Amino acid sequence: MIILIGNVFANYNLHEGYRENAQLQSTLSAFIKKEQANWKNQGQIMFIVKSNPKNFTNGYNHWSTWFLRYHSNRNDINGIIGTKSMMTFEPFIEKYQDHSQDFWTISDNRGKLKSSRKGMIGIMPDKPIYIYQFDANNVPIKQIKWIMIVDKDNSRLYSATSDGVILVSEFKTEKRQEALRLHNINSENDIAVFSLSD
Repeated sequence: MIILIGNVFANYNLHEGYRENAQLQSTLSAFIKKEQANWKNQGQIMFIVKSNPKNFTNGYNHWSTWFLRYHSNRNDINGIIGTKSMMTFEPFIEKYQDHSQDFWTISDNRGKLKSSRKGMIGIMPDKPIYIYQFDANNVPIKQIKWIMIVDKDNSRLYSATSDGVILVSEFKTEKRQEALRLHNINSENDIAVFSLSD
């Protein structure tokens, strides 16, 4: 009886996970088709969503890119789709690739080496970039114009533009609120924040 109830709950959770992912994919597909005409050639697209797109992108650049290309019917774009919690690595790369050692991290798990693919990495600073934030229901709410890379001691603020990513300011991490005010940024909700020290 207990096993049966456990299986029912497991199947329900699996069904809910697939339903949530199907809804997210449908929302993103419609948004991509509507918005893609505004993206420059060789554009890069970052979607920061609320629910976990684990079953179809996992924040990986290659899965995200091919999802974007399929739904936009454009082969010139690339991008990353994931959540804020996935934004824990330096996002920049020199050249787009589906696979590279730069996309992997190795950690020590109780004496055993473990490799895992990094999420939310794959932005080329010299290419146009378009960043969109989605609300709790995965409805697009705003386009973000800033990227901040936060490390334990030092941070960098970049302007995300249709001409590429431009370094605007470098500052001590403890001074980041002061730096945001200096650039008239009211909240970290208006920035794509990559927290490397998490």
